[in-house]
Amino acid sequence: MSPTIHPVAARGFTLQSEAYEAARPSYPASAISFIVNTALPVLSSPGAQVLDLAAGTGKLTRLLAELPLGLLEAVEPAEGMRDQFIKVLPNVPIHDGNSHAIPFSDATFDAVFVAQAFHWFADIKSLQEIGRVLKPDGGCVLIWNLEEPEGLLGRIKKIHEQYESGTPQYRLGLWREVFQNDREEFLQIFEPLRERVFTNSITCTADGIWKRILSRSYVACLDKDRQQQLEQEVRSMLQSPEIGWREREAVDGTKEMVVDIPLRTTVVWFVKRSE
Repeated sequence: MSPTIHPVAARGFTLQSEAYEAARPSYPASAISFIVNTALPVLSSPGAQVLDLAAGTGKLTRLLAELPLGLLEAVEPAEGMRDQFIKVLPNVPIHDGNSHAIPFSDATFDAVFVAQAFHWFADIKSLQEIGRVLKPDGGCVLIWNLEEPEGLLGRIKKIHEQYESGTPQYRLGLWREVFQNDREEFLQIFEPLRERVFTNSITCTADGIWKRILSRSYVACLDKDRQQQLEQEVRSMLQSPEIGWREREAVDGTKEMVVDIPLRTTVVWFVKRSE
C-alpha cells in the first residue's frame, strides 16, 4: 500500500474487502448507457483502451468488461481488494498503484474511470497523473453511488456516520474543492467538467444492511467490541416495523424480508484537451 493513500482507506478496505465485495451495489444500467453513448462515445466503438483506477473489487470493472474494448486494465492500491478482484475477474489485469503513480506510459488510454473512490485522493497531482495517461480527447469519468435512506433507516445511517473521524467522505463534497482551488491548473489539462445524476434503488435484507455498514472503511477500522456494539444497535433498530419490510422469495426458494433504499448515482466527466 502506497503511503499516499489515506490511512483509514488503507486499513479499512484491507480489513473488509470481502464485505465490500458482498455488500456494495453495482451501477445502474442507465448511468453506464449514458457514459458510453453520450459522455464518452469512444467507448461505443470497438477497440477503446480503458483504465479502471482504484478499482476495488471490480464492481465497475465487470460492467466495463462487457463493452467491446481493445484493452481493459485496473489499478488498485489495497492488496485485499486486489485479491477479491482477481477472484471475480481473473482475466482482467490488475496492478498495484495509486492516483499519484499510475503504472502506465503517457497517452495510453481513451478513458479512465474512478468509481466510488476519487474523494480519497481529490488533489491536482491525481488529476495531472490521470491526464498524463489519457490520450488527447480522452475522458475521465468519476462515478459514485450514494444511499439516501429516509425515516428510521436515515437515523441508522447517522449512527454509523459518527465514526467517520474527519475522513473525506464523498457525501461531504470536499472532493469538489480541487476543481475550484486548482481550477487554472485543471483547465490547462481538461475541458470543464460536466455532471449528471441518476436515481435508482437497492433492495436489502437486514444482513445486507449490516454488511454494507461494515464495508465502510471507518467502521472496518473500529475495534471488535465497538463493532459488535454498533451491530447490536443497528439490528435492534432494524426490527422496527417502521423500516417498511416486505416479503420476497429468496434465491433458495425461502421467504425473506427486504426493504428498498433510494440510491443516487452521480456521474462526473471531463475530457483531456487536444494537443
